[in-house]
Amino acid sequence: MFMAAGFAMLEAGMVSCKSVAVICIKNIALYSLAGIAFYLAGGLVMMSACRLLETLRLDDVVGAIPVHLAAGAWGTVAVAITNPDASFLIQIFGVLAVGVFVATTTFAVWFALRATVGIRLRRHQELAGGDLTEVGMRAYNFS
Repeated sequence: MFMAAGFAMLEAGMVSCKSVAVICIKNIALYSLAGIAFYLAGGLVMMSACRLLETLRLDDVVGAIPVHLAAGAWGTVAVAITNPDASFLIQIFGVLAVGVFVATTTFAVWFALRATVGIRLRRHQELAGGDLTEVGMRAYNFS
């Protein structure tokens, strides 16, 4: 938002004095509304991912997948909406490249953990949910 105010001041310096307030208000309002719209879209993406995980009966104890994977991918791709120099295809390629790297390194780490100390919860903990048994509360209450 401060960057929008800075651009408004630059733009305002090129016009008459009485137009300065209008230009500042227009630019700040535009970027504020765009920020709120991106925030709401990211929230919808995150909550949709939570519901998908619940539907697939995949337990994400701390909600990292919806926040970091789903909303992070949205934020990366959304850069192309506001930046005319960015390309949707390049942004999607970046998300996929990071996904391949993360999947590869995560597989290696989890494989090593499984071979050494084990990674499974007990059966009753799995049925109740890792969020409830490990943290003591449900992460999301959709029911």
